[in-house]
Amino acid sequence: MERQEADLLAAAVEEITALLRLHYPEVRVETVPGDRPGSLQLVVIADVEDPEEVLAVVNERLRAWAARGVEVSVVPVRPPERILEYYRARRARRPPVKRRRQ
Repeated sequence: MERQEADLLAAAVEEITALLRLHYPEVRVETVPGDRPGSLQLVVIADVEDPEEVLAVVNERLRAWAARGVEVSVVPVRPPERILEYYRARRARRPPVKRRRQ
């Protein structure tokens, strides 16, 4: 990757991370290599009801960077504790499974 491309990628990551923190101060952002050479994925861990909310915040900026040839994508996920709550609540709503005796 050329220096200029690396600088643009770093600027995109910095801008998108700052924008996310503006809306979600407790957000955690992890940078991982993207699917293609020279691309990055930002794994965004945010405690939100709907992870799609995170994409709504940054979609316009992601498109603007893509128009400049900078490939950054955002993968929103809930924090592990929120996922665990979801499955516990789901299990509590389910009727117990009747097991057959053998």
